Amino acid sequence: MSSAYATEPPTKGKVVLKTTLGELEVELWPKEAPKAVRNFVQLCLEGFYDDTIFHRVVKDFIVQGGDPSGTGLGGESIYDEPFADEFHSRLRFSHRGLLAMANTQRNCNGSQFFFTLDKTPELDRKNTIFGKIVGDTIFNLLEIGGVEVDDDERPSYPVKITSVEVLSNPFDDIEPRTTAHERRAERDAQERILAAAKEAETKKTKGKKNLSLLSFGDDEDASAGTDTALPAEKRKIKSSHDLLAHDSRLRRDTLPPLSSIVAQTAPRETNPAATSNPTLSPAVIPSKRSRDKDSDISDDSDGDSDSDAPVPATAKRIDSATARRADIAKVQAQLIGLESAKRAKSAPAPALSAAQTNPLAALREAYRGKAILGRRRGKGAAEEGDVLKSLAAFKEKVSAPTVVAGESAGQKKVSGVCVLHGLEGCLSCRREDRDDREEDDNGSVAPFEAILRKFCIFMTATFTGG
Repeated sequence: MSSAYATEPPTKGKVVLKTTLGELEVELWPKEAPKAVRNFVQLCLEGFYDDTIFHRVVKDFIVQGGDPSGTGLGGESIYDEPFADEFHSRLRFSHRGLLAMANTQRNCNGSQFFFTLDKTPELDRKNTIFGKIVGDTIFNLLEIGGVEVDDDERPSYPVKITSVEVLSNPFDDIEPRTTAHERRAERDAQERILAAAKEAETKKTKGKKNLSLLSFGDDEDASAGTDTALPAEKRKIKSSHDLLAHDSRLRRDTLPPLSSIVAQTAPRETNPAATSNPTLSPAVIPSKRSRDKDSDISDDSDGDSDSDAPVPATAKRIDSATARRADIAKVQAQLIGLESAKRAKSAPAPALSAAQTNPLAALREAYRGKAILGRRRGKGAAEEGDVLKSLAAFKEKVSAPTVVAGESAGQKKVSGVCVLHGLEGCLSCRREDRDDREEDDNGSVAPFEAILRKFCIFMTATFTGG
């Protein structure tokens, strides 16, 4: 890397790009790329790059900017036309931080530029190198190169160049066509014009309300008519029915009175006493749907009859009696429901069994007498007696061992079969008995280990049936 820096020519001129993620200090090569450096410096002096964004970021490759439109399709040079490429043999894309012109094809340079994030030898002799980033500001460039981008290599939150400061101008004859302040004011004016045009277009395309069908729609028409002279409280509010009063599609005739319909559909009373009886079973009360259906049928059949005919007094009595019966049946049904609910609440709860009230006690009672606690029932006394007898026999054998008759004192042996080894006259057992007797003759107490061993031998023989 040091060799790459050593082969580069010396720089002249310095520019600082102030971005939202920090400053970028750039040194230029005006001798190696005079057209590109002059174009870049003059655009910086004119404020061309102010408030522009880095519209393209390719990780570990480049960071591109310099387009006022922010799309990558705009920008222009100070020469009013694209200028030619400028290549130098000592300038190569051999490290990060190099500043070069962006183009779509050869000799087609405008205002767009890019910074390299790594060595890119594939760009040699394709793009004009005219500067490089120096100092610690290279880390700000790496931070810009690490922003989040979408599938089109466009940053989700683009980094903006807020302003550009030319610290050292390599050309003394540059005359800016405008200043940064004037360009910013012109840009603000254009933005306001575009916003106004957009707002006007939105108002133009917005639909106009049709207030003629609203109940308060005559308020706007009243301003041009004779109602303007009337006070607001004396104006008559019109509804949609009033506005559509002359519509030929509306029905002119009215429906006959409900009493006449009931009189036509109700059956004749054969029993006079039935009218005086206010009670009626709920099962014979016709539903609303059946009554509506009957009334519709009577409408169709008697549509030609005169609706203004007088209603007989009997029909009125029948109508009122039917209504009273329906109300009485409804009240009776409610009373029946309340009485049944009260009866259900006052009914005593069924008695619960002992198993339901205390299931744990029931389980204990079921298994009482069946559980075996420690030993089986009926055998405890016999087993205790056997153990006591075995202990008594063991004590007798320990205190007075049996001696076979006819043997001398030095030839004593244990009678019977050896319990430990299963041999008759076992010498090992005889030797142990002799040692124990010698200890007893000397007045010493037999060790606890010997007694315990004999006890274990005896117990083994007893429980195994030996």
